[in-house]
Amino acid sequence: MCLFALNSQAALKRIMDKFRSENFKEDIMPAVYISGCQNSCGVQQIARIGFMGKVKRVDG
Repeated sequence: MCLFALNSQAALKRIMDKFRSENFKEDIMPAVYISGCQNSCGVQQIARIGFMGKVKRVDG
């Protein structure tokens, strides 16, 4: 599943949509930390579940 690199809001929306489509309640969801910043601005690097966006430039 693509989490839209650097678009943390879109990633969160996709995760929430998936949980809702499976009829999971909010209390079963783990804490998820998502950030488009690789400097750990969203503390995603120390979270149990953390996503960090990256982009690779090709040909400019």
